[in-house]
Amino acid sequence: MHNEQFDGLIWQATPLFEAKRVWLLGASDIACEVAKLATHLGFLVTVADYDPVFLNEERFPGVQRILFDGGNFDDLQKYAADSADYVCVLTRGHMYDPQSCAWGVVCNAHYVGMMGCKGKNETVHDLVIGLGATEEGWARIKRPVGLKFGAKTPAELAVSIVAELIDVRHKENYSDAARAARKPFGLSVLSKAKKTTTPRTCEYAGRFLCGDKVAFARTSIRKRTATGRFCGR
Repeated sequence: MHNEQFDGLIWQATPLFEAKRVWLLGASDIACEVAKLATHLGFLVTVADYDPVFLNEERFPGVQRILFDGGNFDDLQKYAADSADYVCVLTRGHMYDPQSCAWGVVCNAHYVGMMGCKGKNETVHDLVIGLGATEEGWARIKRPVGLKFGAKTPAELAVSIVAELIDVRHKENYSDAARAARKPFGLSVLSKAKKTTTPRTCEYAGRFLCGDKVAFARTSIRKRTATGRFCGR
């Protein structure tokens, strides 16, 4: 919003979608950077590992931390990801990548991604299938996790990973199925609205005609004393 256009008004942005849960399996240096960036960008972050030297408040402030007992990832089976959750497999040394990938696939998480290369993938594939995943589930795992643009350092890799999470989140929120589920009311009124060529300030009516982003539009709708506002897309 251009605040100078609405002198004296204070605006507060409110997300129109529920925050997505991101599981970071492994408290690696990359996971540390991903947690910071993902939290800043509105994701709910859960980090899981077995070593308190790596998984602690100093390295992962302000996020949910799950510390496993036994010096391994066996306790991961005590938890379950939701079908809407995102899972990023970032274990230190990749020792527990197969176990973590299988967990994400068996939980039917919406997104599962793993740090990987061709040679590693061939080995991990057999282990993941042996842990109960199907070939279809294996094919769903993004390998390697993140967008490809030459990222090398932990911070750069975090940017590539979170950028992909943003892309997945956007496609999920604005898919045809998601739009149908939140079909906006007043659509027939909207189709009859008279459009203008210059922006017009719409009065607040306590409800919106669009189920997506909300902004002041180039069109206002008046019916009796009510005024609606919508995104105008």
